Amino acid sequence: MVEGCVDFLSSHEAHNLMTLVQATDAAARGEVPVGALIYAAQGWVVSMAGNGPIGAHDPMAHAEIVAMRCAARRLSNYRLSGLCMVVSLEPCPVCQQATGLARLQSVRYLTAQGAENGFVRPDITPPLQEDRAFMTAGEMMLKIFFEFRR
Repeated sequence: MVEGCVDFLSSHEAHNLMTLVQATDAAARGEVPVGALIYAAQGWVVSMAGNGPIGAHDPMAHAEIVAMRCAARRLSNYRLSGLCMVVSLEPCPVCQQATGLARLQSVRYLTAQGAENGFVRPDITPPLQEDRAFMTAGEMMLKIFFEFRR
């Protein structure tokens, strides 16, 4: 904080908001609105990405995978130990597994997938933490996106 200035958002809230901006950008491109952001313990952002399988013609271009690839390139290391991820939607099993292989310290998601998907979390993945503060915005974005597509 700069003396005489007021912080409008904590780094936690800023990370959540930037993740939702990435999800909004993905939706604007016709992708499922999912965004991911990877940050260091000090709060600085290492990478962020939105969903991109349709535009990239790549089934693995989920926001989480793209953000991890970008972070790994930026750090010249596939091990992302000590870094944390925020995702706008609870990661699918493949992305959960990838977060474990990348050795992320933690993964926080803003919107749950729902019990109907029956996702089982692999044992090697970092702990998932649900962040309810921005959940309504993420849920509404997904609802509007799929209503528009139908």
